Amino acid sequence: MSTFNDAVISQGGILDTDTLPEALRWLAEQTMSLCVQSRDRINSSDILYPLGDLEIALVNNDQLNAFAHYNDGREGIAIYSGLFRKIASRSSQLWSEKGLLGESKCGARAISMLERLVPEESITQWKLIRDTPLSDEDKAQRCINTVVTAIHFIFMHEVGHIVQAHIPLLDEKVPIQVQTLFEHSNSDSVMAFAGLQSLEVDADQHAVRAVVDFAMTTWGMGKIYPIDFDYYKGDVFTYLVDIFRGLAVAFFSMDEHSVLKSKNATGSHPVPGVRSALASVDASTLLSHPFKITKNMAMSAALTAYMEVGDMYTQLGLNALTMEYDYRELLKAGMQVLESGTELLSDKNRFVDRRLVSFGADPKKFENFKAFYKKS
Repeated sequence: MSTFNDAVISQGGILDTDTLPEALRWLAEQTMSLCVQSRDRINSSDILYPLGDLEIALVNNDQLNAFAHYNDGREGIAIYSGLFRKIASRSSQLWSEKGLLGESKCGARAISMLERLVPEESITQWKLIRDTPLSDEDKAQRCINTVVTAIHFIFMHEVGHIVQAHIPLLDEKVPIQVQTLFEHSNSDSVMAFAGLQSLEVDADQHAVRAVVDFAMTTWGMGKIYPIDFDYYKGDVFTYLVDIFRGLAVAFFSMDEHSVLKSKNATGSHPVPGVRSALASVDASTLLSHPFKITKNMAMSAALTAYMEVGDMYTQLGLNALTMEYDYRELLKAGMQVLESGTELLSDKNRFVDRRLVSFGADPKKFENFKAFYKKS
């Protein structure tokens, strides 16, 4: 049976951040620090599924990949350096003349939608940031926060795989032993498993709620998530768009080839447009309570960010076709994924309970928090 360390070594070993350019080295350290803080914050909570001594690694591998590992109670999460670099590059392009700050106005088509759904004063700051020249420092800081948000989302997605016990569940369902669940390059038996996409959506739901909770709690303290730079944080709509930009960059960077496909993916993950649509629903549900943000505003912020990033990908020659579908069609495709995995997701509860018992916790204590976050 392989350990997390064995899995990391087999994929390239731990990245020596000293080999990175100075800016990327600092960014990698900040990102990993946030992941460690998130683990510790989860472990100190009375209502969140524990993570124990979860190991976290940045792997020296150029692929766009990440994985969660589980072996007899020992757990770990790895993010590949290639994915980290790609997200840093795409975020830099987003906050440049190729993206939000150029004459092409990525996301400009969102204005007509916003005018129907939210008050005009709610989008004033969003327009201002896009139309006002930003200093190099301001652009760099906003880019950094997009990168860290995206990586933090991916980390929390992997946490979702672990706390929702997806790996032991798969281990029982497929004919080979499963200890590591990759975002790409899983074994043929895992890839052929009919319910795999529903597990990925389940992990997305966990990650979206976690990131939104972190972000809005930080906002409530008068600070900026994920790194509290001193740039003007604006109004809540503009702040939410910032958060969803990170999620959109993560979705697109994880699966850049799928942006060319139809809305119904055949791989392990739904296409970015479908994942984005489902994420906007999960986020709006949480934002409406307890954070008292209307669902119209939450959904509008999400769709605005996805349109911006989708437009940027199109301009880069990566036709973001999944974002050209009507939102309702994307959501319908996502709901079909969830419905196809209803029985599987229901069956996971016994594995979740077994994991909680291994931590010395009473599963009954968590019955109101099966979706990671209290939603009463």
